[in-house]
Amino acid sequence: VGHFSPRWFVTHTPTQLVIHWGGLDPKHLFNCFSGARKVSSHVGVGLVNGNPCAYQYLNLMHKAWHAGKANSTSLGIDICQQPTVKWLKHYQDRDYQIQVIDNPSSRGSSKCLSLDPRIGDQLRKTIDDLCSMFDIPKRAPRTDQVLDDWKSFRGVLGHHHISHKKWDCAPWWSDVTKDLTLV
Repeated sequence: VGHFSPRWFVTHTPTQLVIHWGGLDPKHLFNCFSGARKVSSHVGVGLVNGNPCAYQYLNLMHKAWHAGKANSTSLGIDICQQPTVKWLKHYQDRDYQIQVIDNPSSRGSSKCLSLDPRIGDQLRKTIDDLCSMFDIPKRAPRTDQVLDDWKSFRGVLGHHHISHKKWDCAPWWSDVTKDLTLV
């Protein structure tokens, strides 16, 4: 679902995973990809009826439209939870295990929502699976800044490592990278 370039990774092997946040939940993300916006991602990780799940939205061989120039080298994963405090009541009403926290990153708002630990656990399993499937190194940048050499980086990146305009997923980077080697 969504916009993409077909059969790209048949001849080009992905060397990166790029982590985003998108949609309020997996169904909402599906609706976003099905709409007029020209975006897509390979996988979304979120909660459905309180249960963590990973949904594949796009064939892993297609090039998703999720990270500009990084589309050609990466698979996209969206965390289906928003970080901004304005969504606190929305998530509390749905029994998410979140709280308002100080943003540990220098990117984005000073306050944000914590990542639901069930989503974090499922995300790390999904990262592990995709890294294993595509022989992508299980490593990630320690910094929360844009990398000068992101094009040559092999491993897991946040969208915030590629663009100065993005801050996904800088506040949750320590949750995302718990099982990865930081470089």
